Amino acid sequence: MRIKSQQIAALAYFDIFSFPLTRAELDLWAWQGDFVKLPVDSHNGFFYLSGRDQIVLSRRHHYKISYRKIKRALFFTKIFRLLPSVKMVAVCNSLGYFNARLDSDIDLFIIVKPGTIWLTRFWLQSLLKILKARPFDRGKRRDGVCLTFFLSANQLDIKHLSIVEPDVYLHYWSIQLIPIYDAGGYYEKFIQANDYWIKQHLPYYLHYYPHQRLKVLPSKWSWLFVILTVPWWEKFLRKVQMKILPDKLRQLAGRDSRVVLTDNILKFHSEDKRLIYYNLWQSKNYQN
Repeated sequence: MRIKSQQIAALAYFDIFSFPLTRAELDLWAWQGDFVKLPVDSHNGFFYLSGRDQIVLSRRHHYKISYRKIKRALFFTKIFRLLPSVKMVAVCNSLGYFNARLDSDIDLFIIVKPGTIWLTRFWLQSLLKILKARPFDRGKRRDGVCLTFFLSANQLDIKHLSIVEPDVYLHYWSIQLIPIYDAGGYYEKFIQANDYWIKQHLPYYLHYYPHQRLKVLPSKWSWLFVILTVPWWEKFLRKVQMKILPDKLRQLAGRDSRVVLTDNILKFHSEDKRLIYYNLWQSKNYQN
């Protein structure tokens, strides 16, 4: 099989995460842009950079781990959906493409009703705290639920959150979300809002629609919790959360797109590694 330079670019990126690609993934995730030709091997239908045969077995192992973690995400999402302001919950990061490790957190991306981003975060984080389900509540125990990215439904375009151009991580992150809860087509709206810049480098990508067993449907009981989403709560809970915000996050807020604290975007990625991944990816481009 002849591997194109655009497909090698994809292989080089996912090699950072020890993730070989299938033939279909090579086609769908081919990166539009110049990239050097690197030697490629294949085994059992998976393609990878030469000398990395061991990552085929690790991908299968990580798939099983990821599936178990997604089932845990479904459990919490069944509770989150009771809050009417929650419009979409998606599994993201390594879990979004079934490549989670045993010690990986369960990272969730949440879209909320406009004007409710602070109150939504407060109620969901409070629930996780009570259940001791957050990563730092669990100590060394795995499977902590991490809520570090909230987006208002009226601010779905995230191109401006790029940390470098092109932000290869943000491109792949955006197309590998698994929308496990969607109350009103918000996943489709998110894709439409970001399609114009994603397709500049990933022209062949397809939307991801999970199987029914990986989806949570809206609850008929959410009306019971409308009182928690009245406008008064938003302003009050914003003040509460800003007051208890760790100094590190407060200092990073507004510097770049690692930490964003607005009424439309809440992003708490103080340990954002996108620039590191970009440099590792580019180092493969120039290693010859």
